[in-house]
Amino acid sequence: MSITFLHPYYALLLLLLLLPAILWLGRRSKTSLSVLRCLLITALVLALMQPVWLHSSTSAMRVFIVDTDSANAMEDAGAEQAWLNEQIASLPQTVAVKVIQIGGMPLSLNRGEIKRLPSGVNEGALAKVVQQALLEIPAHANADITLLSDGLSTTNNWAAALAELTSKNVHLNWAELPATATPLLSKLTVLPARIGQALTLQVSAESLSDASQWRVDVVGAEVSVSRYIDPRRAQETLNLGTASVPFSPLAVKLFEIQGDKQIERDSRDIIAVSQPAITLFAANADKTAVSALQTLVGDAITVTSVSQYNSFIQGINASEAIWLNNASEKQLSEFQQQAIRAAVKQGKGLFYSGGEMAFASGGMANSPLAEALPVTLTQTLEKTEPSVALAIVIDSSGSMQGKPLELAKQVARLAVRKLNPDDQVGIVEFYGTRQWSVPMQPVKTPENIERAISRMQSMGATQLFPAIQEAYFGLKQIPARYRHILVITDAGIEEENYQHLLRFVAQDQINVSTVLVGSDTAREAQMADLANWGRGRYYSIADEFAMVELNFHKPAEQPEPVFKQGAFWLQGEKSERIPPLNGYAKINSRANAQTLLSEVNASDVVMASWQYGAGRVTALMTDPIGNGTERWQDWSEYGQWLGTQLSEVADFAPPVVMSSTRLSDHVLVTLRVDQTTDRLKLAQLNAQTGQWQEIAVEQRAPGIYTASIAASLDEAVMLRATVDAKNWYAANSEKEGWFNETRVSLAAKDALNRVVEQSGGKHLTLDTRELPAVKADLALKETLLYPWLLAFALLLYFAEIICRRWPTASINPGAR
Repeated sequence: MSITFLHPYYALLLLLLLLPAILWLGRRSKTSLSVLRCLLITALVLALMQPVWLHSSTSAMRVFIVDTDSANAMEDAGAEQAWLNEQIASLPQTVAVKVIQIGGMPLSLNRGEIKRLPSGVNEGALAKVVQQALLEIPAHANADITLLSDGLSTTNNWAAALAELTSKNVHLNWAELPATATPLLSKLTVLPARIGQALTLQVSAESLSDASQWRVDVVGAEVSVSRYIDPRRAQETLNLGTASVPFSPLAVKLFEIQGDKQIERDSRDIIAVSQPAITLFAANADKTAVSALQTLVGDAITVTSVSQYNSFIQGINASEAIWLNNASEKQLSEFQQQAIRAAVKQGKGLFYSGGEMAFASGGMANSPLAEALPVTLTQTLEKTEPSVALAIVIDSSGSMQGKPLELAKQVARLAVRKLNPDDQVGIVEFYGTRQWSVPMQPVKTPENIERAISRMQSMGATQLFPAIQEAYFGLKQIPARYRHILVITDAGIEEENYQHLLRFVAQDQINVSTVLVGSDTAREAQMADLANWGRGRYYSIADEFAMVELNFHKPAEQPEPVFKQGAFWLQGEKSERIPPLNGYAKINSRANAQTLLSEVNASDVVMASWQYGAGRVTALMTDPIGNGTERWQDWSEYGQWLGTQLSEVADFAPPVVMSSTRLSDHVLVTLRVDQTTDRLKLAQLNAQTGQWQEIAVEQRAPGIYTASIAASLDEAVMLRATVDAKNWYAANSEKEGWFNETRVSLAAKDALNRVVEQSGGKHLTLDTRELPAVKADLALKETLLYPWLLAFALLLYFAEIICRRWPTASINPGAR
């Protein structure tokens, strides 16, 4: 026993006791008044300190819960009552007894108070009755609860009851009564599915007699399936067709077939939930390709393109998988490739397909995305000479007469001779005006071009600026790999803003080089500047001995062709149904990649897959909507097969994890997201109006939210959670987790037994003659003293008033 104070620092106020003492010494007054005032101040200060008296409590109590409703009545109800009276009689008189009876006829007890509860799915639920029993136990009392029941509770939601048992340190004992086995549907499981995929229901039943036949019927708006079930296995898997809507209410019934009679033994209403179709982001496909793929795969996959989103990154984030078809380094920037690679590492799926472009000529071998693929893109390289388009601008003004013009012609002839027949060349001549002596054309007949050069004569003034403009416009629309303008002049040109013009031309990927002919080198610096602004080269040719050879070709290396064409049969899982392939890219797979399809004769890999980070990457070495799969377009199962391959790489991690628990009058919803976000929204579908109604959520912790939805046991709850524009669905069927009293699975006993063990109780039978003793350990009980101190201070206040105002005789010696 001890006394403690909740606010001990108020003791400093006891210094106020000095005031009455000082006043008393300063003048003559009644001693009783000073004492009363000191006691009053002391009582008030002690009340402010809130003293608590801690003392031990030896109170004990045992609560019996007796399940005697009609569904669980014993054949010999007297044995149950006799056992109960025997246990009560064995308890000491110091132990209080409380009996809670569920349904049935009233019990006759020799001792203890009886509280009767109605039976039913809600009121008679054992978990709820245990919680009511806990309310009957006084605070700090040593108590336990003994349950007499067959354990077939109408709900398995024991979490709240177990939490209260643990917090109050109360043990739950269970005296098990015999249970009657009843044919019923013990478990219904709808396998996860997306809209457009097959909807599958797994049915488990129990207590089926071998003497009868048993059938399960499933009926819904778009479903009607019947299947006989083997009573020895008591399990069956039913295909309910393709899911087309998020919520599919289903009525599941169990029938016993006895000859011509069929008897309904059990029925359950459930809601099959289908998540949104997989979103496939076609990162580099045009509208035609997107439409072709969507037609193939149907509703199981939603194919989207870049044009449907505000940004490339938004398209990645809004999808479960990415499709790259005939990708090249020109189509995808380094930033986009790195974004795809990072998304795959975090769990996004990637389906990489195509032919020559995707696996060889597209230049993806050294790209950031190459390391994520299950195949190697390194090929044998061959040297090539890219195409060239050359516009030669020749100064034929009067200042070029004689040797300078002959040198200019010779330079032009040598440049033409270095071009290939597929290259293009044109000659612009300027002499006061400009004209095309040779229009832009392939170098098929170089002798004709050289004759046109030889016919040039010097005349007129020098006007280079419009000649360069003319050459630029001639080259601008030609699709050559390299485009050049070669200016040949003696530098006697007009003053113009050449810097602005040449920088503009260079920005359009056209280079400008200059050649200074003749012995006059005074304007050499000016010609060098022109070449520098045009991102070209400057040459100086004083005479025929200083002639240079101009070669505008830059040899390049590119992968050798890898695409094989023909008719190729494939081998792999279920490959016997696959028609021959028209063509594929011959490429090597990585060492730890899984080969899904290969060519029968050469064993070349046609489709490979592997795990990259948290994501799955599959490579198909042909175009799924192109010439390589032309024969597959007539294959009736092609769309389904392709949809399966795309689905297997998809990221199935939901954007939000929803769980719901149905209590008697509401549904508690818990939502978990990967990161804290204010973009989480929860909505409930109104079954009457078909409209979504937003539900308020409360954040409990980072990434964890809860919501409470008022709903009776007979009301289904259909939910939609939205995170970053992604929807996810969940449903809580009517009476989910609750069962009719006569339709409770024997598995309910296991849930009750776990609660008994976790609370520290015992599993008993009616043969047990002695229950575990009520805990004898003492518990501390606190008693608040400040109300008594306040009452005492009030009495002192009244006493002080009475003492101060009580009339007294004043006797003065010598007074008459």
